[in-house]
Amino acid sequence: MQNKNPNSRFGIDINEYTQSVDFQTLAKTIDFLYVRASGSGGGSFRVDKKFLEFAKAARNYGIPVGAYHYALPSYDLTTADSQCDDFINILQEGFGQKNYGDLFPVLDVEAPIDNKISTKALIDWIERFRKRFEKKTRRRLMLYTG
Repeated sequence: MQNKNPNSRFGIDINEYTQSVDFQTLAKTIDFLYVRASGSGGGSFRVDKKFLEFAKAARNYGIPVGAYHYALPSYDLTTADSQCDDFINILQEGFGQKNYGDLFPVLDVEAPIDNKISTKALIDWIERFRKRFEKKTRRRLMLYTG
């Protein structure tokens, strides 16, 4: 493994499937943490079962924490609106009113559920989500693609 650049920061992401999270150890070994707040790779939207617990624990241990939404893009652009609104709501439930975390909130776009979705439709969906998020929160949204 390459030596860590002293100017670099090391972080991880976790979700409800992450087993045995030791926040005391993490506080000594990572610089930041991302927690999945919402979305699903399984095809239906939902809140991550451990988001609220993990977000609170990270803050209690002084770990800068952010959240991501695992996107479920579709040709129906109104799904971008509803997923965005649900993401904003769970962020505020986890971090406090008008608080969206210590790090950039992230839209995580992996393989679309509908693998026949066109590139243009996917980009339109992402752009609609981003614009809505940034207008409602006045925060920039980071995009992660896998």
